[in-house]
Amino acid sequence: MSAIVPGMISVIVPTYNRLGMLRALLETVYEQENCAVEILVVDDGSTDGTEAAMNAEDGRVLYLRNERNSGPGFSRRRGFLASRGEYVVFADDDDYYTDPSFFSRAVKTLRDDADHCLAFAAANARILYEDTGELRDAPLPMRGRIGAAEYLRGFSGEYPKPLSTFPAVFRRAALERGGLRDTVQTDDRVIYLRALLAGDAFILPESAGVYRVHGSNLSSSVTAEFTVTLHRENRTVYDEIRRRGLLEEPEDWWYDQAWIALRFYIQNPHSDLRGLRTIFRFLRSQHISAYRDALLFRRALGYWLSRRRSGKNG
Repeated sequence: MSAIVPGMISVIVPTYNRLGMLRALLETVYEQENCAVEILVVDDGSTDGTEAAMNAEDGRVLYLRNERNSGPGFSRRRGFLASRGEYVVFADDDDYYTDPSFFSRAVKTLRDDADHCLAFAAANARILYEDTGELRDAPLPMRGRIGAAEYLRGFSGEYPKPLSTFPAVFRRAALERGGLRDTVQTDDRVIYLRALLAGDAFILPESAGVYRVHGSNLSSSVTAEFTVTLHRENRTVYDEIRRRGLLEEPEDWWYDQAWIALRFYIQNPHSDLRGLRTIFRFLRSQHISAYRDALLFRRALGYWLSRRRSGKNG
């Protein structure tokens, strides 16, 4: 790994056949004020002219192309390993910024943290529904500093994660301590959890930019295999929570997060019983609690059947 550049922000952008959206994002990154930025675009095999366009960016973009289509999680991790910034941003190619001062304000928040216990500073974002053009505010229900244990305990429940990772600036040292380089499926949820293993969070009240909702968002194609990968990551985080003594009842955290991942899978209209069985074979293999596994399966099956009866699942 190259030497880390103090004060620099590495912006890591996985992309695949979204050149128009990618250009819109990059323009808003270029507009960020009072900060040194390196941009790493990791292309998962685009065929829409992305390679030529990025190579024509006059050195403003470090372009990396995967040998084969490997998914955005692989691309984020590859970009992270190649980056040099003291601070890191993971921005998807379909999001964009509306506040040109966001990077500098987030970095100032991290620098003002005298004991360096903040892992990231994040802001709110707005949601753009591409099919209707509706732009909606989506404020987080919390602001200011949140301790790591408190955030972990209520993660994706009482304390939801920000909309994707683009409205967050992470301290690289925290991501390293949290073991991000060892992850397999480096998605936004995983990034936040690994950061929280190493430090606290700070939520800024302003909106940093816009999160687009459209037909090719990840949530529209969640598979059982992807869900099992999330559970594998949950197991690593669960073991770290126990080892570091971050929560009094880590088993409760495991089952809360297992239900969240299951619900995410079931809400995919293509989810089926075969996929549920695949997921539960993995959960039972973890030997956390056979009784709570059974309760969770019953809950998941009931939820899937209710959606099927209502016509939401095929």
